[in-house]
Amino acid sequence: MRVVVDTNVFVSAALSSEGVPAQVFDMVLSRRVTLLISRPIFMEYTEVLRRKEFCFEEKWIREFLHFVGAYAQKIPVSAALRPLPEPDD
Repeated sequence: MRVVVDTNVFVSAALSSEGVPAQVFDMVLSRRVTLLISRPIFMEYTEVLRRKEFCFEEKWIREFLHFVGAYAQKIPVSAALRPLPEPDD
């Protein structure tokens, strides 16, 4: 199965090892699903995980981003996509 994971899911999983976000995180790390990312998604992961409000260790962030960069399937961003109704999505 191929999935695109919202940044909030990874943040939630990093904050708590319980619940659905943690299960999704485990599926990605164990490669039971194929994570799809684009450059903008990867940049959002990077920016959000480094927010001071979360206090994630830089080493953990680097290792996670390295894993994502090495194992996720990169997808190009298409200019043909229609804008979403919510600017933040």
